[in-house]
Amino acid sequence: MEEEFDSEIGAPAQSDEVSLDGKRISALRKTKEGPTVSNFTNIENVVIFGDSMSDIGRKCTTFWGKLGMWTKQMLVNEAGRFSDGRNWSDFLIQWATGHSLLRQDAVQAMSTSIWHMGITANSKLRVMGWSWDNIFEKERQPHRGTLYNRMVDILSVNLNTKPTDDNAIADSLKQLDSLKANLDQVVEEDTEELPSMGTSNEGKMVGFVNYAMGGALAAPPSEWPTTSANTDLMSYITTFYALSFLDDQVAQYCTEIEGPIGRENFSQPTLFIIFIGLNDFATCKRVEYTRDAWEGSPKNYGDYGKWLAWKPPQEKTIEGIFPSVDAIRRAVESIEEKAPAGSHYLLIDLPSNRNAIRYVDGISTDRQYVAQSSFVQSSIKSFNALLAGLVSYWKADVNSGLRDRVHLCQMSMMMDYVTDDLSRFKLRQEAQPPKEVPTNYPESFRWDSAPPQARKAVNTSDEGHPTEAVYELMAQYVVNSMLENGLTFGRLDEFYWPQLAPYKDAPWQFPYTGPAQLVEPNVESTDIRHEDE
Repeated sequence: MEEEFDSEIGAPAQSDEVSLDGKRISALRKTKEGPTVSNFTNIENVVIFGDSMSDIGRKCTTFWGKLGMWTKQMLVNEAGRFSDGRNWSDFLIQWATGHSLLRQDAVQAMSTSIWHMGITANSKLRVMGWSWDNIFEKERQPHRGTLYNRMVDILSVNLNTKPTDDNAIADSLKQLDSLKANLDQVVEEDTEELPSMGTSNEGKMVGFVNYAMGGALAAPPSEWPTTSANTDLMSYITTFYALSFLDDQVAQYCTEIEGPIGRENFSQPTLFIIFIGLNDFATCKRVEYTRDAWEGSPKNYGDYGKWLAWKPPQEKTIEGIFPSVDAIRRAVESIEEKAPAGSHYLLIDLPSNRNAIRYVDGISTDRQYVAQSSFVQSSIKSFNALLAGLVSYWKADVNSGLRDRVHLCQMSMMMDYVTDDLSRFKLRQEAQPPKEVPTNYPESFRWDSAPPQARKAVNTSDEGHPTEAVYELMAQYVVNSMLENGLTFGRLDEFYWPQLAPYKDAPWQFPYTGPAQLVEPNVESTDIRHEDE
């Protein structure tokens, strides 16, 4: 890429609505303490499109997914996540409803998750006023009722230390299972003692569907090389068979929403979240063009209207950043034709590749990735600038029905803030050791046998995907982006979310109540799981 063709030059001016993110908060806080959202829109369904960072088990059920696991080219946990436990979408629905998709073991996790891989009769969940994670996270729980005390009595062990009596812990777990089996009775007995979580949506049904699949590409098949243009057979197989496309996920939604279950259960305002693009550049090495190769192309990525009006030479359509972003535009417009009235869209940009150990010189175990780091980073910056331009393009169009309903979540800024000083969140710049980190199930109540430092690593053993600890930060940022834009979902509203947020002092936390500068999170006082062991 020519040096003069900088993707950051000409990036669109960010409005307050889309720039209450990461490092830009410091400038905004000098003139305002926080967003002035007075009218919230209650979203009743969330539908996610994306790749491995959002996948809740779809990829591992496919032929190519199983082949990838067998050949060790794809690493997922036993619950099908590219994580050591939950990913960001798991946190989102757990916080919103009180229900975890990762139930006790792999069988329960997969059998629960499968109902949410498309629109099904069981894709709706009832919003709880409290949940098991609320009960045990005692630093977040202001009141410990009879239920909490009964569970502590049953366990009679410190869950953060290794149990010494196998019979005792086995008996405790049996009693816990019995207690959970009679949950309704226990709740009825403890109604007066359980705290009110302050959400008006308690008891309501909300929908959660996640079409994301590991390896998915944003740019459609027509924008990739064919066998005649690409003689590398393995690259061709990887692109067209092992991977899938955003178009496939959107087509599945458009079909299912018109079915009887879709029409009956998913006709309410929906938030569509699209988080995709990394595979286009990191996996398939989509080439970023030079100015000479694209004669007459716009001078920067910020003016999306000019990019939309400009047509590349036919023989060059398999290159460039624009086709990957424009695929997201087409996806939104296709969804909009079928979506319920009043639906919104949240487009998430891409975190820097410096958040992945495999690209970090001196730490990565694969020099091939280190050599590609500059190329991938340049492509990510270009993609993010053009995605921001797309959102601004819609917002500037007074005749667009999407003008006030498409929002940008700048995950790149948040992740850069985290990576700049991992110690703020008690994280370590390393990958987890292979085969030593079991899947973390939030409802299992079992002792975690993983080495204490392993849960604090930023990447799983593949050196590319985030760990549960990082996904939690990503999920918190997504929730705050929703609230910044006036969107509530289940328990995620302006009253309940401040009680539940794991890092209450994070500079992006909604609502903003801190001073006019970035605030380093006071981790030790907000989340017991991030304390040193």
